[in-house]
Amino acid sequence: HALWEDASVRVPAVFAGVASIALASLTLIITALAILRYQQAGLKREAYRSAVAEFERIDAWRAERCDAAFWDGGVDETGFERECAELR
Repeated sequence: HALWEDASVRVPAVFAGVASIALASLTLIITALAILRYQQAGLKREAYRSAVAEFERIDAWRAERCDAAFWDGGVDETGFERECAELR
């Protein structure tokens, strides 16, 4: 205990202990905030995935219509009118 009574040892030891607890607390708070932000961003991620899926569906539809074989493949006048109506 004689070592603890020496102020030149006690002050740095107490400072190191307080600093380590403060750093652990700060890390815990920052991690909790990051987890909360990630969970709140879940709705935005889901909306983005939905928009990407919708874009892929539209892109596939456009690619099919841009292929000359689609129009040469026997689209009759009624089918052509229906396709034109879909484009509007």
